[in-house]
Amino acid sequence: MAQAWHNRAVQGAVWIGLGLACAAGAGPVSSATNRPALGAERTPFLRYDSSLAFTNAQGRVAEVTNVQVAGTWDVWTGRYGLAKSGENLWELDVRTLNARLGQHEFRFIVNGEWETGANRVMPVNLDGEIEQPPAI
Repeated sequence: MAQAWHNRAVQGAVWIGLGLACAAGAGPVSSATNRPALGAERTPFLRYDSSLAFTNAQGRVAEVTNVQVAGTWDVWTGRYGLAKSGENLWELDVRTLNARLGQHEFRFIVNGEWETGANRVMPVNLDGEIEQPPAI
């Protein structure tokens, strides 16, 4: 029952231009067109919303079947898969990346294709979670 409620809450919480607002600690959700600033709210999860159409390199709209992430935490050498956690939601516990404290650049790899545009930024705290450092 709780899982069904959570899935409905997740599906119903997508706000255009604002990402996802669900349970406390969930944080924003990225997508092909949504690049929220990460870390305003502490969370161990990096999320990707695949509800918007994915256009591949050949210009064809395709269903998202695989989402990975790569970044500066390991000098772009690894690809880490996000697990499907809802109808159009993919997530990764970033603590598994063993990223060091600081700002890390990254990109999503959707269906084996690197996203275009500027690298995204993920601030990582001492616990390996996404969180902006406190203002001084």
